[in-house]
Amino acid sequence: MSGTTSKNSHSGLQIVLLAGVTASTGWAIDLCLPALPFIAASLEADMGQVQQTLSVFILGVALGQLVYGPLSDRFGRKRVLVFGFVVFILGSILCASAQSVEQLVMFRLIQSLGVAVGAVVMRAVVRDLFQGERAAKVLSQMMLIMLTAPLIAPLLSAQLLRWFSWRVIFWLLVAIGLTLLAGVLLKLPETLPVAERREISLKTLPGQYLKVLLDRNTAGYFLCGTFTFAGMFAFVAGSPFVYIQYFGVPVEYFGFLYGSNVLMISLLSWLNSRVIEKVGLGPMLTRATWLSMLSGVSVLFFALTGIGGLWGIYPSLVAFIGCLGLIAANSAAGMLDPYGKTAGVVSSVMGAGRFLFGFFASSMVGFFHNETPVPMAAIICASSVLAFLSYRFLVSGQPAAAIMPPSRTSVCPTIQAAAREER
Repeated sequence: MSGTTSKNSHSGLQIVLLAGVTASTGWAIDLCLPALPFIAASLEADMGQVQQTLSVFILGVALGQLVYGPLSDRFGRKRVLVFGFVVFILGSILCASAQSVEQLVMFRLIQSLGVAVGAVVMRAVVRDLFQGERAAKVLSQMMLIMLTAPLIAPLLSAQLLRWFSWRVIFWLLVAIGLTLLAGVLLKLPETLPVAERREISLKTLPGQYLKVLLDRNTAGYFLCGTFTFAGMFAFVAGSPFVYIQYFGVPVEYFGFLYGSNVLMISLLSWLNSRVIEKVGLGPMLTRATWLSMLSGVSVLFFALTGIGGLWGIYPSLVAFIGCLGLIAANSAAGMLDPYGKTAGVVSSVMGAGRFLFGFFASSMVGFFHNETPVPMAAIICASSVLAFLSYRFLVSGQPAAAIMPPSRTSVCPTIQAAAREER
């Protein structure tokens, strides 16, 4: 069987698997959100203590990504993925059996350190297989699949909690982990040949991270994507208060308002996957960061003036969050494209930065809370402006379209050879 046939017969399934592995972090977050009050009641803890389980999880994912990327550059993508998912499954089992909130916090940390492997190694795998605009297209296709998590997980969790204990949520995560682990073992060939693997040293690792961020273009793509994610996390933290308490939206309708943002991300991710190879990475990011900034400024304007009430600020929020569908995949592709053997290190920096900045932004929403939408809106506005400026002055000044001309290369020879080997 030829390499071309191998690509055609497996690429679709592999993209679904890549997206599923990457979405595992989202499932582990979104499935647990509706369960927090039930956990507090069951473990006789206050909500502040239970919310620590989410904070620890986010930090664990950020820190875990710093480790898994370099490990995948040294030992290969598949082996590191298997290790991470074993840890995730073990952590989920421990969470399901926790007898105190202190235990749950510790077990959620273990769980997060395992699931962190998904996003960081999958981005490196995409870099192994695809380049330039083709990589951005694949990342957009993956995002479309990944967005099933924030759409479905809260609804599924709420239904399960009507009939079962909160512990069933973690048993469901065990099942998800086992399914994805089986998919990795059976359907994902190793994409980093032994000859291209590199030695790692704990002493030199910080220097490697710094070297990535000191590159002007890489730093521009990094900050563009990271600031956009920070604004998204600010929305996640502030939107329940803004919609339900400030504007008086009934709880049963909140999901529709929240879900419309996910649908907008899906729509723009689909659009990006369709046109990115024709338009080019540089022009697409230029337009996306302009739109994001205009939306972010509009959010703050409507929050400060109150013009239009809910229906004044709501469209601007949907537009801003939707821009994630254009910026996330394209900034990731731009950041990863110049790197081959060190794609894991670069992916680690990217993933950790997005979660750490997101954690900081969501914390600031709570810190500056003043019973109005202004704190959330101000952080969203600042994030959008900083993302635009990062791309405008660090990348597009020597435009990305020129640095990375449209690539028609679809699948690198590595996966074709690996697929033939497996046969």
